Amino acid sequence: MTASFVCPVCGRESWNPNDVREGWCGACHGYTRDALPAGARRRLFRDALEGLRSALAYLEAAPDGELDAATRALRDNTRAMLDRYDRDAYDELVSP
Repeated sequence: MTASFVCPVCGRESWNPNDVREGWCGACHGYTRDALPAGARRRLFRDALEGLRSALAYLEAAPDGELDAATRALRDNTRAMLDRYDRDAYDELVSP
């Protein structure tokens, strides 16, 4: 049986032996967190959180009447996800 690799980000499955060995996702065009060194994972995580915080600030600045239901749900879900990371845990995770 041929080994396969399922990307933890997009859920795509690959049977390419190189993808399986290296943790590469052709759909995402990147390596998965398990294949990255700890420092690179930390930087990616920090950058992702900062991007989400910027997007949330933009969405929170818009009046509810200007956002459709899907965008309001995105805003609320992003806020809930970011609220799970208190300041101490965030600082520990993203420190160099």
